[in-house]
Amino acid sequence: MRAALAALLCVGHAFAGDPLPGLPASPRILSQGDSITDGNRGRGADLNHVHGHGFVYLLAARLGAGAPEQDATFLDRGVSGNTVLDLAKRWPKDTLELRPDVLSVLIGGNGSGKGVASEVFDDAQRRAPSPYWIWDGVHPTTAGHQLMADEW
Repeated sequence: MRAALAALLCVGHAFAGDPLPGLPASPRILSQGDSITDGNRGRGADLNHVHGHGFVYLLAARLGAGAPEQDATFLDRGVSGNTVLDLAKRWPKDTLELRPDVLSVLIGGNGSGKGVASEVFDDAQRRAPSPYWIWDGVHPTTAGHQLMADEW
């Protein structure tokens, strides 16, 4: 048991992030957007599922493990299939009422008909083909989500 805990702590330390500077005590960090942000998140209070399984989950894990003293609360309000207009309709309830200290917004893929495109993914495609990073032309793979979390 001690060996497993020690190994877990070493792995957590190796991937931990640094505290986010300039934030108040116990900051609220909100990720807002479409299915890429949603990450198939749970809608209940189960902390094992509220961040989905994408870049928001990876971010919350890295920043939470790297700076537990910051006591950050990570919120995910991505909704699969949403467009910018859908987000605008739910903005008061799903953003303003939550009063975030940090707001991360990723949306637009459903309105443009185009996949995720950025300098980060362009660089990544020089290392591996597109399907390695984006499995269906829109949604990142696990490796693609890690690229997004690293870029954040």
